[in-house]
Amino acid sequence: MNWEDILWELVQMIESAAPKAWEIAIKQVQVMYYQSLYWGITLTLFGLISSGVVIRCAYGIDKDWDSSGLLLFLILTIIPLIIGICFFGDLFGYSMNPEYYAIKALTDLVNIGN
Repeated sequence: MNWEDILWELVQMIESAAPKAWEIAIKQVQVMYYQSLYWGITLTLFGLISSGVVIRCAYGIDKDWDSSGLLLFLILTIIPLIIGICFFGDLFGYSMNPEYYAIKALTDLVNIGN
């Protein structure tokens, strides 16, 4: 028996033994999906807009890319862009395998209780 079969049996057991807990766990996965979507869009847009502003200011003022302050600010605007893109990676997991994250949410609740 491979891990997928074991996971499927665990899902079936949870669905039959505690349907309300399973329903709450699935809703929590949906909440996590929308949180990741919100933060992914927000941080990606912030990173793109702020990077564009920095580049426009650099070309408009003195076209001096050797300025350490300008490069530091450009790097600091790229960080939210990278983090926002990482949030989009979570979306695939939440949408493709919500049962796994529901089980993980339930086990996290058990671990908090201990």
